[in-house]
Amino acid sequence: MKHLFLVVLGLLSFSLRTDAVCGMASGITLISTTDFSANLSWTPVPGATFYSLRYRVAAGPGPWIISSSTPANKLIVGLTGGTTYDFQINTYCASGNSGFTASFQFTTQNNCTPPTGQWTDVVGPTKVYCYWDPVPAANWYTMQHRVAAGPGPWTTGTVTGTVKGLKFLIPHTVYDYRVAVNCTGGQGAYSPIYQFQTDCATLSAIPTPGTYFETHIQNDGDTTAYADSTDCGGIAIIIDSLGGNVMGSTTVSTTIGTTIQTGMDPYYLFGNRSITITPTSDGPDSVFLFFHQSDFDLYNANNPAYLDLPVSGSNLDPNIPNMRLAKVAGGITTYFAPTLVWVDTANTWVASFKTTSVSGTYYFFTMPDCVGVNVNGLAITNVTGSTVTPTWLPVTYPAWGWYTVRWGVAGSGIWLSGTANNPATSKFINGLTPNTTYELQIRRNCSNQSAGNWSTAQTFTTLNTCLTPTNVNMTNITGTSAKINWTASTGAAFYTTRYRLAAGPGPWINGTVSSTFRNISGLTPGTTYDVEVGTNCSGYLSPFSPTIQFTTAAAKPSGVNDALAEGDEISIYPNPAHEVLNINLTMSKSQSVNMKLTDMSGRIVKQISAEGAAGENLLNMDIRDIAKGIYTLQVYYQGQLSFVSQVMKD
Repeated sequence: MKHLFLVVLGLLSFSLRTDAVCGMASGITLISTTDFSANLSWTPVPGATFYSLRYRVAAGPGPWIISSSTPANKLIVGLTGGTTYDFQINTYCASGNSGFTASFQFTTQNNCTPPTGQWTDVVGPTKVYCYWDPVPAANWYTMQHRVAAGPGPWTTGTVTGTVKGLKFLIPHTVYDYRVAVNCTGGQGAYSPIYQFQTDCATLSAIPTPGTYFETHIQNDGDTTAYADSTDCGGIAIIIDSLGGNVMGSTTVSTTIGTTIQTGMDPYYLFGNRSITITPTSDGPDSVFLFFHQSDFDLYNANNPAYLDLPVSGSNLDPNIPNMRLAKVAGGITTYFAPTLVWVDTANTWVASFKTTSVSGTYYFFTMPDCVGVNVNGLAITNVTGSTVTPTWLPVTYPAWGWYTVRWGVAGSGIWLSGTANNPATSKFINGLTPNTTYELQIRRNCSNQSAGNWSTAQTFTTLNTCLTPTNVNMTNITGTSAKINWTASTGAAFYTTRYRLAAGPGPWINGTVSSTFRNISGLTPGTTYDVEVGTNCSGYLSPFSPTIQFTTAAAKPSGVNDALAEGDEISIYPNPAHEVLNINLTMSKSQSVNMKLTDMSGRIVKQISAEGAAGENLLNMDIRDIAKGIYTLQVYYQGQLSFVSQVMKD
């Protein structure tokens, strides 16, 4: 009498013998630690397949971090220095698992500590050296600095010694800095935040409107200040940031007027102060320009139709992002969005930026104001299944700027957007979903900081051009295969099919074809499946068809041996399996055994062979490295296919 056992979901094991209990790990020992790692070992457990490990910070406690090991030892990395951890082990055997041990605690070393003894040496308005005491365990150090007011974002650098030089700083400005130690295996915590303040530039006073000149030799790596005010103000500071670019004899002139400058750009009005830099040789460099609050006040008072420049003399002023610079050189205008910082003790704004060419005349300005500007006459035209063209009436004032159009599925609150440059009065939009209602709005932009009102939303519905397949049916049903059929849909680029075990239900298995049928294989005899089909139209998938069901034939799969010896038994467990699939073979005689695990395409993903002895044989197939899904297990005795079963990896 032949016997065939398949242990399915919920059955942990099935065999004619009683397995020994899986032993719990013991003898946990801490071999060594660093600040960031711990090496542990334990007494091997007889019959153990592998060990599941977990650890966490003991104080708290924090969440468990899961790991595993096949040998009876583990090197854990990525830990925190000077910290105590809980550590537990769960042993896995063919018969099951032992459960986790009681917590074993260990503490990492604490050698990668933050450095102490910080001090600074300020050597000018834009340079400083930061020092600290050495840390014996350090391989190198990481230092961060930022403008303290605000504060600004951190700038990060590394150094192997205990001194770090900083340059290109803002004169007369307070900075934060902190240092961390990098040791073998990781980086320690940062030190407390320390501060330093850069010096003022040496400047002279220019009290009245007019044009003023200063000339210096700009040597390689030098910082040169060109002055027009007292107490840390100035016209310009040039820093040779790249090296090898000696400006030579450089003249800087500033023109301070009492009226706003016009006529150089059709969209912008430039400020009353202009700065011209004329070097002997030109090239890329860092430049700092200085402005008085009175410059901005004059600009704001004379330009009510433009966004405000800062009004408060504060780094919290909401108008700081409105500041722009224009450089005019050789008839070409280049625009900059500088970093603008208020230096309170100098009553001065500092605008810093980098340029690929220093020479030229620099002007400050802001952008026109679109607040309150409306776009009228919005209409929806040329609606298809995936496109639409909105149109509108042109905005004649202000003449500068662009249009922003946004659209989204009605009621979703999620918007996509695009722009149309002046003088456009329409925009082509594609990539829409068929048979979907959208809403669309438009507004006028004068800049990224200034925009008009959104128009009233217009709604439209795209055409239904991507239809769900019809007449889905099944033919050619066998014990392990079947054919899905359906009627073609107009506009289809291809079709997506999916099927799954009806009981459960199991996960969907997807596939795509350009024809109106698909053959599927690797099914389980006597099993009911769900089937659905959808249409793909240029990136859009229609709703799936209503679910139909079919049941595979109950007959034994073709090619399976009908002459198994009396007493031969085969069982597999667990199913679904997560890490190890156990195959229990009871054989009436000694013979060779070969097992193949194939995916739904028939590709072999795992294969093991053994010489089986008469009686019970337990073989383990490690499936941790294969993807979740449905697979087919084939067992061969003496080269003859003798058993076929479907298994699931969860």
